[in-house]
Amino acid sequence: METTQQAKPAKSNQVITTAVTGSAITFNVRDAGQVVLDLSTIHPDVLQRAAIHGMIQRISDRAAIGRNPETGKPASPAEKLAAMRSLVEHYASGSADWSPARGEGGGNEGGITLRALARVQGVEVDVMRARVAEQAEKRGITPKAYLARVAGAEAVIRAIAAIRAEAGNAGQADAMLDELAG
Repeated sequence: METTQQAKPAKSNQVITTAVTGSAITFNVRDAGQVVLDLSTIHPDVLQRAAIHGMIQRISDRAAIGRNPETGKPASPAEKLAAMRSLVEHYASGSADWSPARGEGGGNEGGITLRALARVQGVEVDVMRARVAEQAEKRGITPKAYLARVAGAEAVIRAIAAIRAEAGNAGQADAMLDELAG
């Protein structure tokens, strides 16, 4: 792990800051000192557990989507799942980038609602994304706000439910396949 990260400027009330240099993490505790953890000295099993813990936290954090400023409604479970899924897909792609590029699931860009709308209209997601952008611009709103409004349409709700069911069935199929193996 040959990474160097600058510590972010400390907030006035921040007690602990970190800096990463090579394989070492320096924890600075204001008015107390510092401690350095060299990852090259850590047992591989502990590193693997730390990686798993970190990924669980990172993927779960992706579901922390703020309320829609126009409707005041929180993100739906389906939108949270879509945001998490986009990050999982980004990492599974083999990319070395920590965060996906903007528009590649780097935020709540429509996720499952956009996919459901594309399914309802019988077009590819990219085509629907362009249509949504065009319609949103005509209305003077953001594509995200447009999707939030259209998400309540009965056909879109049914399509979201179908996408969720397919995802659930895929998970069941994978579990059943694992059971066969052992």
